[in-house]
Amino acid sequence: HFRLAEDWVRAADYAMQAGAQAVKVYAMSEALAHYDNAIEALKRLPDAPPERLCDAILGWTPAALKLKPYGEVLDRLKEAEEIARELGDQARLARVLHWIANAYISNGFPTLGMPALFESYQLAERLGDERLTLVATFWMTADMIDRNPRGGLEQLEYVIEAAHKYRNREVEAHALTKKAMAHARLGEFAEAQEAVERAFEASRKTDSVVNGADVALGSSLAFLDMGDVSRGLEYSQRGTEQALSAQGLECAMYGHYCTGLGNLHSRNLTEAKRAFESALKLLTDNLSELQGSEVVANEVRAGLAIARFFAGDSEAIDDMKRALTNAEAVGDDYTVAFVAQTLGEGYTQLRDFEKAKQYLDTALDYYRRNDMRPYLARTLRSLVYWYEQQGRIAEAEQARAEAQRLMEELSLPPMHPLSSP
Repeated sequence: HFRLAEDWVRAADYAMQAGAQAVKVYAMSEALAHYDNAIEALKRLPDAPPERLCDAILGWTPAALKLKPYGEVLDRLKEAEEIARELGDQARLARVLHWIANAYISNGFPTLGMPALFESYQLAERLGDERLTLVATFWMTADMIDRNPRGGLEQLEYVIEAAHKYRNREVEAHALTKKAMAHARLGEFAEAQEAVERAFEASRKTDSVVNGADVALGSSLAFLDMGDVSRGLEYSQRGTEQALSAQGLECAMYGHYCTGLGNLHSRNLTEAKRAFESALKLLTDNLSELQGSEVVANEVRAGLAIARFFAGDSEAIDDMKRALTNAEAVGDDYTVAFVAQTLGEGYTQLRDFEKAKQYLDTALDYYRRNDMRPYLARTLRSLVYWYEQQGRIAEAEQARAEAQRLMEELSLPPMHPLSSP
């Protein structure tokens, strides 16, 4: 009524009230229309309070993220960011940056969302707003899983509880997936499978294809660590397809990496190379959107080099060493250990036993320190091969006995190093 009468002040007020009510009952199409009307009304006012326009955009965003192209959402959020910065309004700026980060993350570009996310986190911490710190806390905790899976689990429990309390199902699903990965790395397979089930349950409530893809890919890695390669590949392929359907390119690139890793586990080197090459093609075809994805890209290049080497391309060992150096440079200890183990196998095959032992010791030290029992069992199998190639039978038997004990404790299927016949 007031919009038709061109009473823009009251039109904006009532449209925002109607939009807020629509969001409460999850009527997102109606909410979007009401907030669009509010924004239009405010822009027709020559002296509209800028904070009112910022609030209208913030109200519009949750519905828009579900119904509008994410580029359009980002454009409008950046308009709100400019308003909040000009006003010096830290509370509004924290919320705007939070939604900018979410727009990137929920559409499969988490790396692009990190600068906004961490600035939002710093602001929210100063303001004492736990709800806004939650997403950044999750991402910081997710990084801990690679450095200290046991310590990461303790922090994840807080994230899961807080996400559930605030009904942030996307963060809850992500955190449960990371919990599954951490338990799998520690050899706690029953807990890992329970976390996978809870992650999918939370993800189904998000109505987000990319979130479902992320959960599937994390579950894929958990099942690979549990020795269930067929389920690992099933989830990696499902997650990749979901990510591609939603144009979540960074997520899809990681999906191809997971598929490549699964094929390395099953020693299907041709398929492994194909998957890693698909990941790199996504990167080269979409450089502007995947800028900043170098950590994932380095993992992919490492996987491709490993597959090439064990398929007979001895020159690929230099690419493996380069990937390890890159991982060391960014503190990616998990990838360092993974590549070090395979370099140990590679140099064993090349009969450079001194270099091989240095790399195997690097991997063994990391896995023992972090009690990553499935990985320790696999690396011990590589050590058995190293001893056998030198005729050191007693030492090979000792390493084999430790590996066998771990495999029996974990009910892992028989495994062999890539380099063995």
